[in-house]
Amino acid sequence: MPKNLIRLLLILAILIGGYYFAQQQGVFGQEEAKIQTEFNTLQGNAQEQFSTISDRAKVLGEQAKNVFSTGIQVDESQPSIQEKAIEYGQYLYCKQVVEGYEANQQ
Repeated sequence: MPKNLIRLLLILAILIGGYYFAQQQGVFGQEEAKIQTEFNTLQGNAQEQFSTISDRAKVLGEQAKNVFSTGIQVDESQPSIQEKAIEYGQYLYCKQVVEGYEANQQ
């Protein structure tokens, strides 16, 4: 058990020393600069892609507007389905009232 503890402390000391040495040599600073450069490049590419996508979306919207304006035509000479449903409901109600009245008269 004490041997394992000593080995663990030795490994921990080596890791801490390696980290301190790498930090002194500037290894981490170079990586951060590289990451920052790549991030800036990706950010520039993303802005270009978003502008391209927005332009294409505008074109698509215009084309869809043209298609829908010419393709869909409504025939307003006949009553709509909502009006037909209301009329049918009124018919059923009146029919039920008349049947009830006739049943009471007999």
